[in-house]
Amino acid sequence: MTAHQNAGTLPDVRADRAPLHGGRRRPAVRRIAHGVLFVAQAVSLGCYAQLYRRILAALGARIRFRLAADVTLATG
Repeated sequence: MTAHQNAGTLPDVRADRAPLHGGRRRPAVRRIAHGVLFVAQAVSLGCYAQLYRRILAALGARIRFRLAADVTLATG
């Protein structure tokens, strides 16, 4: 390989080593991130259910939050 061909590439320093933890470097961080995303989805569902309830209430229909959440889940 000439110096010109090798100039744009970096040598692979970790080519001779096995990956850490079977490819999973930080399982605790992954679990925390999944928990945060789950909470964010729950908050989003609650917001859409409340919006659905308020729209129906403006039209004169009063429904329970559970029914609004079920409808929101079914349409998503």
